[in-house]
Amino acid sequence: MLRESVLLVCLTREESDCIRSLLSSFEIEVKYTDVCPLPDAEPSLCDADTCMVILHADENRKKAEQEIRRIRNALCRPVPILVLIDPASASEIKHYLRSGADDYWVLPLDESSFPVRFYVLFEWGQAVVQTQTEVIQKGDIQEENDEAAADTNLLWHSVLKSLREGLRFFSPKSPIRSHPKSPLTHVHGSEYAKWERIRLLGSGGFGAVWLVRERGRDAALAVAKIPHSPDMNIKALRSAAILKRLIRHPHIVQLIEVFKEEGKIILIQEYVSGKTMQELLDSGMDAEKKEKAFLELLSAVSYSHEHRVIHRDIKPENMILTHSGVLKLLDFGLAADLSARNADTSAMGSLPFMAPEHIRGKSCIASDVWALGVMLYLLSARCLPFSNESESYLMDSILEMPPVSPRCLEPGLSEKLEAIILKALEKDVSKRYRNAGELNSDLLKAFPDFGNGNVLTDG
Repeated sequence: MLRESVLLVCLTREESDCIRSLLSSFEIEVKYTDVCPLPDAEPSLCDADTCMVILHADENRKKAEQEIRRIRNALCRPVPILVLIDPASASEIKHYLRSGADDYWVLPLDESSFPVRFYVLFEWGQAVVQTQTEVIQKGDIQEENDEAAADTNLLWHSVLKSLREGLRFFSPKSPIRSHPKSPLTHVHGSEYAKWERIRLLGSGGFGAVWLVRERGRDAALAVAKIPHSPDMNIKALRSAAILKRLIRHPHIVQLIEVFKEEGKIILIQEYVSGKTMQELLDSGMDAEKKEKAFLELLSAVSYSHEHRVIHRDIKPENMILTHSGVLKLLDFGLAADLSARNADTSAMGSLPFMAPEHIRGKSCIASDVWALGVMLYLLSARCLPFSNESESYLMDSILEMPPVSPRCLEPGLSEKLEAIILKALEKDVSKRYRNAGELNSDLLKAFPDFGNGNVLTDG
C-alpha cells in the first residue's frame, strides 16, 4: 500500500518544520523528501507516492519560473505544486502561476489561514495518488477477466498474456505512461472517470455547475463547480479552503473533493436535494418553517463569522431546504477569509442584499448582518426593503434612503422584531450588530420561542 510523500524543495528549516508539524497529527504515515537544489529533487518527482510538491521560490524570478516548469514537466501525475514566496517577490505571483504552480503563499507562514489552504492541496494530492492506485488495480482485474475469457484456447491465452505483460505500461490501462499530463480523476471523457456528468444545473460568472454521480455508486450524487478558465483556479482554491474551514457545520454545504482537469481546479461539493428558499417563498411558507429556517441560517453564518469568514452573497437563491426541512447555505464562491492577508472585500454580490459599505468595496462581517436583516425583513414583510429595476436607483436607495418600516407593510408585526430588523439594516456599521451571533442572541432574547411559528406570519 502506498504511503503519501511530500516533496519539499529549497525550503528553509523553519518552513520545513512548519509543514512537518501540520502533518504530524495525521494517522497516515507521511514521508518527507527535503532537498536543495532542484536537480536533487528530480528523481523523487515520479515516485509513486509523491502527492504534493512545495517549493520556496528563489528571488531570481526567471530561475523560479524555470524550476516550476521543470517540476511540472517531471511530475508523472497532476499533483499540486505550492510555491512559498518572499514578500519582495509578491509582484511576480502571476508568472509563477503561469509556469505551472497551483497555489502560492506569501511568507511568512501563519497559524490561521495557511494550514487550511495547505490541507486542501494535500488532500487533493492524496486523492490523485489513491485514484491512480484504484485505476491500476482495476486494470489488473480487467486483465484477469480477459485471461479467464480466453481459457478455451490455452495457447492463444498464453500468447495474449505475454503480449499484455509486454505492453501493459504502454496500454490505456496505465495512465502514468499513456497519459502523463492528464488528471486521473475526470468529470467526463475517460475510461476511469470517477465522476460522470448528469445535467447542467446552472452557469454564472465563476463557471458551470453540474450535477454529477460517482461511477459505481448510483446514489452518490454531488455537485461539480467547474471554472470557465484556469484564470479562476486561485479563486476556486480559496473557496475550497473556506469550505474546508467550515466543514463541521451541519447547515453549510460540504466540500467532498478538489482536483484538476484540463488545467482547471474543480470542486466537488455535497449535493443538496430540495427547494431554494426563493422557490418556497414564491409558493408561500408557513411561519414555523420560516422561523426555523432563519435560525438555521443564523447558526451557519454565526459559525462562519466565528471563523473570520464572510459569505458576501446571502440571498434566498443560495439557501436550500431539504425535503426533511433542513436548511443548507450554499455558494461560498464570493466568500472572503478575513484572517488572510489582503482578503478580498470588493463590491461583488447581489445588489438587493448588499450593505452600503459592501457597495463601496469595503465589505466586513457586519455586511453579512445587513444581508441577514434583508432576509428577516423579507420573511416578515414579504418584500425587500430596497428594490428597483434601475440598478443605479437601487444602489442610491441602499446608500442614502432609510428602509420602509416593516410594520407599515405588516401591521401585526411585533415592535421588538421591527427594532431588530432595523438595527440589522443600520447604514452606519458601528450601529449595526457586529456579527450574526449578536443578532441571533438579541432575537432569541426578545423571542425565546422563535422557531415555533409564533412570531412571523404565514405566506
